Amino acid sequence: MSKILQGILQFFTQKPVQSPVNMYDKMANFHVVQTSNEVGEKRYIEIPKSSSNLRREKLDFILKKSQSMLNNCLKIQKTNDDLSYDIVNLIDRVRQSLYRKGDIEEIVDDFRDIKKRAKSKGSMSSFDLTKWKD
Repeated sequence: MSKILQGILQFFTQKPVQSPVNMYDKMANFHVVQTSNEVGEKRYIEIPKSSSNLRREKLDFILKKSQSMLNNCLKIQKTNDDLSYDIVNLIDRVRQSLYRKGDIEEIVDDFRDIKKRAKSKGSMSSFDLTKWKD
């Protein structure tokens, strides 16, 4: 009997809908400040980051990762190929975008494409194993 009443009650009262937000998204979009109240309890305050700070952080991240990718690409290939040329162009575009206003989604998409190409090129499965034969 109680299950029937609970079912009817749940039908008429809606549950709050919460979107799943992971900690990475919170940390990327908010500054989290730890404080304590009068009783001594720890409280965390979320302060939204400005869009210019978010843009700058994304560009800094892409710049660091691109430079690391270029170093790894040059260590593995030891030659000038299209991938290293594309990475150098991406690094130049990121450096220019740091001082200009505008949309960076094209840069982010290009970074993802180059990252995917670098991973496939650095994979051992893409090497020709016949040259390693004795």
